[in-house]
Amino acid sequence: MTVSPMLQLDQIIVRYGAIMAVQGVSCEVREGEIIVLLGANGAGKSSLLRAILGLTPVDSGRVWFQGQDVTGWRTEALVREGLTLTPEGRNVFQSLTVKENLRLGGATMAREQAVETLERMLEQFPILRERYDQLAGTLSGGEQQMLAIARSLMSSPKLLILDEPSLGLAPVIIEEVFSLLSDLRDQGTTIMLVEQNVAQSLAIADRAYLLELGRIQREGPAASFLEDLNLHEIYLGGEG
Repeated sequence: MTVSPMLQLDQIIVRYGAIMAVQGVSCEVREGEIIVLLGANGAGKSSLLRAILGLTPVDSGRVWFQGQDVTGWRTEALVREGLTLTPEGRNVFQSLTVKENLRLGGATMAREQAVETLERMLEQFPILRERYDQLAGTLSGGEQQMLAIARSLMSSPKLLILDEPSLGLAPVIIEEVFSLLSDLRDQGTTIMLVEQNVAQSLAIADRAYLLELGRIQREGPAASFLEDLNLHEIYLGGEG
């Protein structure tokens, strides 16, 4: 039996004026997997993510989520449907406490469900329980990333999209982040990941897409990307 993809992109084009940042991208994310989107700076990865979440208009093409055409939907409506983005740079609310950041993440949920989910996040991220009443701006980079991911998970997403979660983190913290993402997948969260850290992202991913100058240049099992010695030349050859 053929299983429909959770997320399916059909010939997505994104323009900024005369510049075509995404040029007819088609790809899919299946339930229960991690897919990683690779590419150099300027390849169109973040533009594609923003188009999926309704943060940037789709010039043409369609976005399908769980069998629904959600092209052009408002971001808050997509979040209620179960689609959530953890943006590059973490973007936690620096002047709010850890508790307040988490509660904002569950703002679309019923109160009882939000309380239950909050407790689950504190169990999943014990460092956040320790820092519960601390201002988010005083956390370390790794702690802020954990908070950003936990805040996204507060809405109980069916698909969690992350843009460069390891950016600017120390190697030991990067290991923790990738271990966490692998655990989340094993617990049933479907993940779409944009990441510059090629080896570690491919190590936890099921499948991968390589984006170059706004187009998909290659797709397949993550293991086959790891075996390809030319991948690094392709990846590093793009312009920022």
